[in-house]
Amino acid sequence: MDRSERIVLCQIPLRAADVRLESLLSATDHAQLERFVQPADRARRLLGHAILPLLDIYLEGQVCPECGQEGHGPLQTNPGFASIAHAGQWVWVAVSDFPVGVDVERLPCAKDWARREAKVKCPQATWVEDVDAPAGYVGAIAGASKSKEITVVDGELLLAAYLVEGAAHDE
Repeated sequence: MDRSERIVLCQIPLRAADVRLESLLSATDHAQLERFVQPADRARRLLGHAILPLLDIYLEGQVCPECGQEGHGPLQTNPGFASIAHAGQWVWVAVSDFPVGVDVERLPCAKDWARREAKVKCPQATWVEDVDAPAGYVGAIAGASKSKEITVVDGELLLAAYLVEGAAHDE
């Protein structure tokens, strides 16, 4: 997917979770998925990471620059950058060729909370923008590019297309 000088934002409803999407996960992602007990938590993790290869993003690691721990902080990818956020019934994934941070929050939440969280996920951001969100939610993106162009993609449709293609190959 071409991301030159723009951010691609996938908005994925939790209802899109399907066990067949686990085939898109790396061994590391699959092992991390197994640590989640609650179905909604598993679904959020699954959706956030299963969409990445469909966007031509492959994780190299996730290490927090603040504490050095794995599993949270900016996502280092090949190629480009990614940021994953979830709240309630939504998972958002932003990818770009430059550092990016995304957040989605369920309302009510503290004023500008999503903007602050997006900035935390992208410390080198030079701008932060609100993003249209479904009713009952608020979202924001932070970026370190000159362009603030954001292309919103229906992640549910992208994942459904993968499942249909996968089913066709299995026949």
